[in-house]
Amino acid sequence: KEGQVDEYPVKVLVKDLDRLGYKRINLKSDQEPAIEAVLRAVKILWKGELMMEGSPKGESKSNGEVERAVQSVHGMARTLKESLEMKTRMTLDPKSPVLAWLVEYAATLNNLFNIGKDGMSPYKRIKGRDWHVKLPHFGELGHTSQDSWVADQMLTLCRDVCPNSPKSGKSIFPF
Repeated sequence: KEGQVDEYPVKVLVKDLDRLGYKRINLKSDQEPAIEAVLRAVKILWKGELMMEGSPKGESKSNGEVERAVQSVHGMARTLKESLEMKTRMTLDPKSPVLAWLVEYAATLNNLFNIGKDGMSPYKRIKGRDWHVKLPHFGELGHTSQDSWVADQMLTLCRDVCPNSPKSGKSIFPF
């Protein structure tokens, strides 16, 4: 509804800002009302100082690098979704929470591996080194020190989303 903000993108953005470690940051947006509403909510919840800057209306060129990143993440998300649907032999509901995870995973892949004109990924620009840890396929359940808890949480969450999800095992999807 107009004027209301979904809490998921706000929480993700606050978490990402906390993880980056900055105390003050300037976020630029295209002045779209929904984006500005999310940024206002983040400004309230984030402990750091958030400055909001609007790009000139009709000037997508001023956001060139960001626009390219959005296109890259969008394309990766489409590819991941198509791959997941092919492997599971099901069509994801457009309101499925899996899509939110999928877009976040696509953005992670972009940040870790998309090489810019300077020959570096966004991750390398921030950390000064390349990413070398092998990542799971999207939809694959990994192992942690809390394996049983993680598996139980994922399986519980996915039973509603994925009617064919297994009762136990290494993957939340049948592949």
